Amino acid sequence: MGKLDFYYSQFRTWADEFDNSTMEQKKMIACQLIREVKVARGYELEIVFDLNYEQFLSL
Repeated sequence: MGKLDFYYSQFRTWADEFDNSTMEQKKMIACQLIREVKVARGYELEIVFDLNYEQFLSL
């Protein structure tokens, strides 16, 4: 459970940092995390992230 708390805390730190970033910084962060965005009829979105679970844990 301690590891989960650590990862959640780290995630919250990243979220706060993102919230406090400029629009240009947010675009750069999004470009690093998102591989592709697919838009289908009816504005259905599919977002493919360029980060897997193992990479997330090693950050």
